[in-house]
Amino acid sequence: MKILSLSYLDLWPHGEGKGIPSIFFAQKGLVERGHEVHFVCPVRKTPAGYSVYQGIHLYRLRLPFDLTSRLSKYIRLDKPLSHLKATLLFNLAWLFFQIFGFIELVRVALKVHPDVIYSHDLTPAFPAWLTSRIFGTKFIFRIYGSRNLYWQYHRFWPRLKECREYAALKLPADFMIITKDGTNADLLARELGVRDEKIRSWRNGVDFGLYDPSHETKIRVLRQFGLKEDSKIILSTSRLIPFYDVGRLIYSLPKVFEINSDAVCIVASDGPQKQPLEEFVRSKNISHRVFFTGMVEKQALKELLNASDIYINLTSLSNCNNALFEAMVAGKCIVAFDNPQIRELIESGESGYLVYENELEYIPGILCRLLTDDGLRRGFGEKVRQAAQKKLWGWEERIDAEAKLLESIR
Repeated sequence: MKILSLSYLDLWPHGEGKGIPSIFFAQKGLVERGHEVHFVCPVRKTPAGYSVYQGIHLYRLRLPFDLTSRLSKYIRLDKPLSHLKATLLFNLAWLFFQIFGFIELVRVALKVHPDVIYSHDLTPAFPAWLTSRIFGTKFIFRIYGSRNLYWQYHRFWPRLKECREYAALKLPADFMIITKDGTNADLLARELGVRDEKIRSWRNGVDFGLYDPSHETKIRVLRQFGLKEDSKIILSTSRLIPFYDVGRLIYSLPKVFEINSDAVCIVASDGPQKQPLEEFVRSKNISHRVFFTGMVEKQALKELLNASDIYINLTSLSNCNNALFEAMVAGKCIVAFDNPQIRELIESGESGYLVYENELEYIPGILCRLLTDDGLRRGFGEKVRQAAQKKLWGWEERIDAEAKLLESIR
């Protein structure tokens, strides 16, 4: 089967082996099953043009004014003029991508004669759907999350502002594959008229090989950051964008550090909120205890996960993501916001600590209790690892399900 994809994001959006793994692993898995995979995306940090990466045929296009490359350099969103600039550039990039993405997709389709046109998320949906109609192919709509669109739908002004996203969700697809991440994109799709039989709401897979509880790993990480051997590590790997609101953790740290002299925090991610958060840390004189590493590749992430003592994710909506799954696999004590989907994986007080959004004031106390009670913390970690083994898919299982779905529509 020949599969032609259009994506606004690259296979590895933050550099090879960094960030979102679900795009790459799905494409690689289809190649390994004998399918011919073609992937069109705009340039970000790599050269434009055609290349082959691990069997995947890549076509990277450059948008006018090199917009996607410029947007890969983060723009601060906490200042009005910078926020206005970012809004303008992102909307221009969206518009140019609709036009030039469609032209490139048609060009490649004329060359390879695909069996399936695949839209990776909402931004490429219109050009991908239109190309599928022109060439008479099957159309698969893959949605990696829908932010807060589900909750905004019944409010007029937010619905008007996000009208192109809601319109994209109404496009007729042979199947809509939705990441089960807590943003309720499957419920929204049903509300917009998508039939149940067209929807597949699945969790992403996870690499169970991330687990490595050796003491040497922790010692190596502590030395890397110049820390004492009795230090306790609070880890966050959520992206530094407003949606994930890592500031909720950072702003609680001064109180945590007042009580726990051996606690430190490592933030292994990047984004436009990094600079203002670093400024806050400096203003509180805790820079020697809070480390912003930027995006890290897989081996570094593995070491940080296994060396950490507590993993924290205070995202309101999308906390059932790969970052959480990786922490579960590594057997970490997890603190996260409560919602119905995370409750399927973590039982508060048994295999982790779940709090409600209106309980942010309790976060320092919760962290301090977990940092000082080694038995409680380790018990949570062991139970959440058992839950991961029972309830999560490995990447091979997840990709196998998607491949079988695609093969069923020939």
